[in-house]
Amino acid sequence: MLNKIFKWAFLPICILFASCSNDSFTIEGVITDLGELPVKAYYVNEAGVQSLSVPSESGRFKLEGVSQNYTMVQLYNSKNELITKVIMKNGESLKLKGNIKHKYLIEMKGSDVNEDWNNFRRANHTNYSEGEYDIIDKKIEEYIEANSNNIVSTVLLLFDYNNLDDSDNVRKLFNSINEEARPASLMKAYVDINALKSTKKDNNRKWHTIKLYNENDSLESFMPLKGKLSLLYFCGQSDENRKNIIEALDTLYYNYKHTPKGKTQLQIADIMLDSDTVSWKRTLRSEDTDWEHFWAVGGTMHPTISDMLVNDAPYFIMLDSVGGVVYRGESIDSASHIINARLVKMSEKEKAKERAKKKKAQDAKKEKQRKERQRIFNANNKNKKKDLKTF
Repeated sequence: MLNKIFKWAFLPICILFASCSNDSFTIEGVITDLGELPVKAYYVNEAGVQSLSVPSESGRFKLEGVSQNYTMVQLYNSKNELITKVIMKNGESLKLKGNIKHKYLIEMKGSDVNEDWNNFRRANHTNYSEGEYDIIDKKIEEYIEANSNNIVSTVLLLFDYNNLDDSDNVRKLFNSINEEARPASLMKAYVDINALKSTKKDNNRKWHTIKLYNENDSLESFMPLKGKLSLLYFCGQSDENRKNIIEALDTLYYNYKHTPKGKTQLQIADIMLDSDTVSWKRTLRSEDTDWEHFWAVGGTMHPTISDMLVNDAPYFIMLDSVGGVVYRGESIDSASHIINARLVKMSEKEKAKERAKKKKAQDAKKEKQRKERQRIFNANNKNKKKDLKTF
């Protein structure tokens, strides 16, 4: 009987659930890889930025929020992994089914706005999953051109479009959407959410020193003043597109680590937000990258991470040499554009020299380990011979 109840032959939700009310909105979901983790929701309403947390049971959850007008609701698990983003207002209900691993294929039944937005993501899920931001942006531009009367055009531009640095193009796209398809409440949600991400309690705060535990479990200070730019990658073990992100960071590191005269240009550090440090260290060994690695105890609840207003992974913050924020956001491509524009690329000869230096250090480490194994082997053999002689 339960299986029939939870089958996704969606009936009008307000008929099925007496709790449906014009004074609130409701989101229900069955997320198969959620387990028993609680679900966190962030959104903006007339009173400002709201956050709430609800329990889940075997991946099933239900939450209620309040917003008189359309607002964007972000759903996360307790590991700060994004589940999905939806648009809600009072009187609306939404049902979700899927998993976090394939978040862009989640099934959704509710308002036309959410279904249309979700259909766009599902149709382009490969581009989203692979982080192909230029392709996504192009498809969003095409969608806006063909659907200027649809609120989803505004939603895509505000919450999925990546090349926001090109302000002239963004303004042109925005103005091409009919005014009635640009709800003021969504604009407010966009402004407030980005203010939450891009401002500090003190707008002029500089991050001169960041103290976190390194991969050897020792407290260490990361100091932006040691380079012209410092790129921080806030990560989780299950980050989508992690392989591509690591490859992009590795390319940046070897292109811009030093100036042609050998001075440090770019520092890179990844900061793990998950609690499973054993898996993290195993991942670091397999990736074998040369930049610095840190772990934030408590994840996004760590005082420093909280003060930096990081509530998601993957996430990037770029600092200048005095600790000022140059960029923050979810796009490694956007971060790369800034670095490419500001720094001088190392020559192929210098990059080859850096890689040779790395290989030499790796070979020396392997030789040291070999000698240690040989020493232990010889000591064991010596003890065995001694024991036989005594016998």
